[in-house]
This record gives sequence, structure tokens and C-alpha cells, in this order.
Amino acid sequence: MPEDVLAAQRPIRSPLAPAMLIGIPSIDKAHEELLWQLDRLMSNPDAPVNSEPFSEVLSQLGLAITAHFRDEENIFKALPMPADLVASHVQAHTDILRQYAQLNFDLMNGMPLGRSGVLAKIREWILGHLLEHDLRIRDFLATPTTAPGDRVEESR
Repeated sequence: MPEDVLAAQRPIRSPLAPAMLIGIPSIDKAHEELLWQLDRLMSNPDAPVNSEPFSEVLSQLGLAITAHFRDEENIFKALPMPADLVASHVQAHTDILRQYAQLNFDLMNGMPLGRSGVLAKIREWILGHLLEHDLRIRDFLATPTTAPGDRVEESR
């Protein structure tokens, strides 16, 4: 893969803004990683969606999203989240993974997809999901053994 296209070097970037932190280090780290992958895709307008460099980053992004969702769903088990909220969140994960699979299928079949539309969809998967669903996790971090604002470490 050409080094100059979608270079894998991490840009110097500050950590997530405090307003976007969940308070669970593994989730916050995964969010930062996903946003970095999105930055990689968006930062090079010369890489079309059907190019090898774009596909490589998209593949890495899919693996990262899948792992993040699995980890998040395991963490839900330790939190006092209402069942309907968990079900809604898990359904959002399922929807994103279905859309990701469809995007890959469309790209493999040579569908003419516009770069801006593809990037908008990926941005929604990452940033939109974080803002709409993941930030709600913070509301359930305080338990009888922790005070509000304490950071909860997930059990493994």
C-alpha cells in the first residue's frame, strides 16, 4: 500500500474532549481509535472509496467497530442500565454492522458510491452513535460502591 495515501502515522491529536469521555478507559480509548480511523479516511480526498488504501482502512475500521461493540455489550452486563435501553443500544450496534456489511458488499460489486456519502455514513456510525447512544452510559456508572464521577473499570 502506498505510504503517502492514508498514511498510518497517527497525527498529533489531543485526546477526546472531556464532554465526549464516557469514563470507562477501554471505551474512551476505542472511541479515540475509531475517530482516528475516520480522520484517516477523511483526510485524503484523493483516495476514492474503491481504492485499495481506502478499503484497507475501512477493513481495519470494521474490525475495530466490531471489537468495540462486543466490549461495550459485555460492559453493559455490569451496569444498572434498563433492559430497554440496552436493547436499543445493541440494536443500534446491529444496524451499524449490517450497514457496514452492505457497504462492503456494494464496494465489492463495483457500485458507484460517492465519497462524501460514504464518509457521512461512516461518520454517523462513529460520531453519531457515540453522541446518541454511548454518552448515555455515563448515567449508569455510579453504583452503590462508587460515587458519581468515579471511573468504573470493566471486569474481564
